Formats: sequence, C-alpha cells, structure tokens
Amino acid sequence: MSRRTVALLTAVVWTFVLAGAVAIFFIFAQGSNPFTNFNPIKGEMKQLQQRTINDEVTSISIEWIAGGVHIKKATDGRLQLVEKSQYDLDMKQWVDVTVKNGKLTIKSRVKSIWNIFTFFTPSSYLELYLPEKLYEELVMDSTSGEYIIENLQVKKLNLKATSGNFDIRNTTSEELFIDVTSGNLKIDQVVTDNLNLKMTSGDTSFNGVVGERFKAVMTSGRIRANLLEIAPADLDINMTSGLIEMTFVKEADFEVTVEKTSGMFNANWPQASSSSPYKYQSGRDDYRVSMTSGVVTFKIQP
Repeated sequence: MSRRTVALLTAVVWTFVLAGAVAIFFIFAQGSNPFTNFNPIKGEMKQLQQRTINDEVTSISIEWIAGGVHIKKATDGRLQLVEKSQYDLDMKQWVDVTVKNGKLTIKSRVKSIWNIFTFFTPSSYLELYLPEKLYEELVMDSTSGEYIIENLQVKKLNLKATSGNFDIRNTTSEELFIDVTSGNLKIDQVVTDNLNLKMTSGDTSFNGVVGERFKAVMTSGRIRANLLEIAPADLDINMTSGLIEMTFVKEADFEVTVEKTSGMFNANWPQASSSSPYKYQSGRDDYRVSMTSGVVTFKIQP
C-alpha cells in the first residue's frame, strides 16, 4: 500500500471520528445523552424477592453497592428481607444471603455496566425486618445510596460508607463506629456508651446520649452534636478544617485543652476563660481539641 493511500485512509478515518465527536457534542449541548440506550431501562419499583430467615441470628453483616437499605423492627417477630428495584435485574444480581454460626451476611450483587464512554450501576433496595432483641453486632459497608436504621438494639454498630445519606434513629448501642468519606448523617435519639466518628467531608448531626467517650476525626465538613441527659466522661476531637458545634447539658463538668495552628475555639458560657484550657464548672472531665483550622464551638444548653 502506497504512502498516498495510507494518508488518504488516515484522513478518512479521522474525518469520521471528528464528525462523530462534533455530533456527540451537539447532542449533549441540547441536554440529551446519546449513551443512555446502553443502560437498563428504569421502570416502576417492583419486588425482586422476599425471604424469611428461620435460623438464629445474633450478628449481621451487610455489603451494599447502590440504592439503599432500610433496617426496621419486625411487627410479627419474624426476620425477613425484601429486595426491590426499578430495574429488571436477573437473578444473578439479586442479593446473596447466608447464615453461618449465627451471623447473617447480606451482599449486594448488582454489576456495573460499561461502555466505551460511561459506566452505570443499577440500584436495588433492601428492607430488613428484625425481631426486637439485643444483637451482638451490625456491620454495614456501603458505596453510595440511602440508608435508614431505626429501632435497633445492638452492642456494636459499625458503619462504613464512601458516600450517601444515613439516617439512624431510636437506636441503642454500646459502641457506635462511623467512617464516611463524604455524605450526610442524621443521628437522632441514639444512645451509646462510645461514639467514634471519622469523616473526610460531609455533614453530621447528632442528637442523643454519649455516656463514656465521644471521639471525632474530621478532615473537613460540619458536625453538630447535641448531647442529651449527661456529658461524656471523655471527649477527643481532631479536625483539619471545618465547623464543629457541641452542645452540653448544664450538669456537664469539664476542662477542655485546645491545640490549634489557626482557626477559632469558642467557649460559649459565662465566665469562660479567654485561652486554653477552658473550664466549665470544676473541670472534672478531661476534654481535648486539636485543630489545624476551622471553628469549634462548645455551648451549654439553656
């Protein structure tokens, strides 16, 4: 093949590539996506499966990819799960469920769909109905989605998420561990002995009781904590930047030592000192705050 022929073929190929790129650009400019036909068709929410677990379950592990999970109290005393989706998923992508040595393991099996330019992950939703009792542990590892946990009694609650929205309410645990890269967490009417919160970014609101230890590590974002009934015996905050607002009961009694590179710490109560350490009442409990920048405010409930 002569050089002239090769050059001609090359020019023809690049002409088609350029024409296709221009066409795609104009389609996107008009608000359309030419690649949606590669993705499954989204329809009405429908039930994929419903299962009743008759085995004795003392701990639970959930791995979810996209969509969401809702954990709620069973009204009939039976442990049941219902999986739903707006997509026509084949059985190979339905949730995998196993029980071994009292541990219920639930794994999402939806697969991402790839084409030349994009990828897409169909979502599915799990409703988990738990009989009312004290569970040893609940571990949830999620990529993204909407997650609700309510009316649960568990010794250890461990949540890890890349992103998404979490709503935890009316729940009691001895230990509560939360590790999120980004997202929104709403924790309401939760009682725990130890709260360990790790955030890269996002927004967290806490309204509940922490009896022994409150620990938070935050790169950026916002934490608003309203601590009810009692103040924790120990508190440790480490923040790179962001905003943290802590509200304590009048009966609290602590001294907080603040180490900061820059930023601001606000001690919002009468007769508070103007520099670290900041004492409220006799300074019985030892609290620590370490911050690179940002704003931390400690308040007392009116």
